[in-house]
Amino acid sequence: MNKFNAKKYLQVVCGRLRKHVGGETVLAAVSGGVDSTTCAAILKRAGIKTKLAFVDTGFMRENEAMNVKASLKKAGFPGVQIVSKQTLFLSRLRKKSSAREKRSEFRNCYFQVLRGLMKKNKARFLVQGTQFHYGPARINNNCPRGLLDANRAVEPVKGLMKDEIRVLAKELGVPDEIVFRRPFPGPGLLLRFGGAYDPSKLKTIKEATLRVDAFLDRHKQALRDYYQVFPYLTADDRVPFVNGDNKMRFGRIILLRSIEQTGRNATVKYPPKKFPPALEKALVSDLMKLKGVARVCLDLTPKYGAGRKVRPGATIEYT
Repeated sequence: MNKFNAKKYLQVVCGRLRKHVGGETVLAAVSGGVDSTTCAAILKRAGIKTKLAFVDTGFMRENEAMNVKASLKKAGFPGVQIVSKQTLFLSRLRKKSSAREKRSEFRNCYFQVLRGLMKKNKARFLVQGTQFHYGPARINNNCPRGLLDANRAVEPVKGLMKDEIRVLAKELGVPDEIVFRRPFPGPGLLLRFGGAYDPSKLKTIKEATLRVDAFLDRHKQALRDYYQVFPYLTADDRVPFVNGDNKMRFGRIILLRSIEQTGRNATVKYPPKKFPPALEKALVSDLMKLKGVARVCLDLTPKYGAGRKVRPGATIEYT
């Protein structure tokens, strides 16, 4: 396989983008991750007029909007619009329970917001961070039908693997904190709890995610090979537990998922990666301090095992 040539790729893609977009404005919905930031950086390199927007859906990590704005400013994008749409998303997702329903409704709501932002910013084009998709059923973009025709989608990293995008990001001067940021699902914490949304579930998974992320920051060197580490709150399971006052209570179960990426083709597996014993004990102990949490279980299910699929983007769902 030929080594990816970032300089040559940029030369080709910038020329194609300038020809495709002309003098029109492009809207880029950024998340603070490497894909969307690299897309924005490519457009900047190409000299294309671009408006950046971060949509706060209410299913984000703690202080996500401000953290993303700060990291993008560091990357050379000071004018990011923070668009708060928490009320809209929370109301639309309240009664959706299956992962498929939640993902579909979130996507429809998200592109409804983007449609409004395109109109507000007089943007004719929308950036899609589409990258490589495994298998013959390759997806060109995730837009609901009717939002965009093919000519209005801008896909600067279409067809690239994640490691190639990171090489491209480094070439463009994107800071390492973005280049090597662990992937996070587009719908955010919505896909990290089972069943329908309610405020208590969101509060618990947000606090659990905050603790896991802090744990990862404290142990960056020891956990550098971990592609993803994230908690998942099971649907409505309630199990008994006894805390320090010896009173019986019922609480929820957190599944702790750690993934090591091991391949690049259609047969790739994401086997669970176990923690060193001392670190495992520390993390589980910290998560057990959360109010209403009765169990912390290590999820050892392979990606396609046991009738359950764990997507690289962190979605756990029954199939």
